Amino acid sequence: MLKKLLSLLLISCLLCGMGSALAETGDIYSQIDTAITATGNYMLGNPEYNGDWVILGLARGSINVPNVYYEGYYSDISNNLNSLTSATDYSRVILALTSIGKDPTNVNSQNLIDNLGEFQISNLSTAIYTLIALDSNNYRFSDDDLNMMREPIISYIIYSQLSDNNGELTGWPGWDGYLELDTTAMVLQALAPYKNRPDVQYAIDKAVSWISTQQMPDGGFLFYGSASCESASQVLIALSALGIDAATDVRFIKNGKTMLDFIMSFYNQNGYFMILNEFNNWVENDYRTKQAMYSLVSYRRFRLGINSLFNMTDEPSINIKSNLLNNVDFTVNTPKNKLFILGAYKNGILVKTKLITSVITQGTFQIDYSDLASEDCDTISALVWENLSSLKPLCAKFSLK
Repeated sequence: MLKKLLSLLLISCLLCGMGSALAETGDIYSQIDTAITATGNYMLGNPEYNGDWVILGLARGSINVPNVYYEGYYSDISNNLNSLTSATDYSRVILALTSIGKDPTNVNSQNLIDNLGEFQISNLSTAIYTLIALDSNNYRFSDDDLNMMREPIISYIIYSQLSDNNGELTGWPGWDGYLELDTTAMVLQALAPYKNRPDVQYAIDKAVSWISTQQMPDGGFLFYGSASCESASQVLIALSALGIDAATDVRFIKNGKTMLDFIMSFYNQNGYFMILNEFNNWVENDYRTKQAMYSLVSYRRFRLGINSLFNMTDEPSINIKSNLLNNVDFTVNTPKNKLFILGAYKNGILVKTKLITSVITQGTFQIDYSDLASEDCDTISALVWENLSSLKPLCAKFSLK
């Protein structure tokens, strides 16, 4: 009975955009929850925040986003595919589309996965982004020969790892060929799904040890001599993907400070992250805000025990679409017992929920939510969980009204 009550409370929190509100209060965890929600809402209200990384952060952060917002992004991408000119471009878009349940294999009659496969793996950045995009939902190319690409990409990445003067493996080089923290963190994000392979685990262990030595007394990191919230964000994503708790692992606590403390030190309670400008004033920075946002989302997902930021095999199993008035379609690609959750709330306060547990096979399952629509509410949201016991979300939260 107690677990059911806690489950219902967590449902309420998620429907209201507070993904892990059961975390410890008054500490860094509750600060992170507050920052994710506030930053997500701030992004939604500011047109200058747009693009693939914003979409990813909002979707993976379970922010309450009107469906028209995601549809607008999808329409913009569909009509501007010619603007994608590199493997990095395609990878970013594939990640964003996957995060909102869109199929990147059919966008305006183009298969973006196949388009990605047309690029040569000529540098580390291309290798990283290609691997992350392909593994985000176990995507495959139409050409079976290209489906052998993962192994050479992994080998290329492993053999690109640098060593120090004593022959000890460290991290990976940046664009200039020199050892770089950000690139190393991004490599670890790409290698995370393969960490059970001995050769990959060895490379990861060496890199994680090196990253620990680069952490500063304030819990942060430097990028070419300057304190970098962005570098800390990339490291946080990497550690979260590897199952390493950046808040408690002793390797990443310096003088009682963690990288979470460091990242949050740049946060403004209005919903953005700041940077020190040339006039020595703290000002809003959209680039920093985007990275900090989805890095905190990655850490929260790790603490919740759900799929990592870039592991979106949880997303496409169910697509949610509002069709006729007061009806919602759940399109299911894999048979599994599922808990469908609908919630109506007004001014951020949940006023009524509707729970339906059903075994659904492939196809479309329709729910009438007219009883919720009749409530005095301004928003209705939909969630799908595996069950009340596991509390595992199977897709991102979807706004119906």
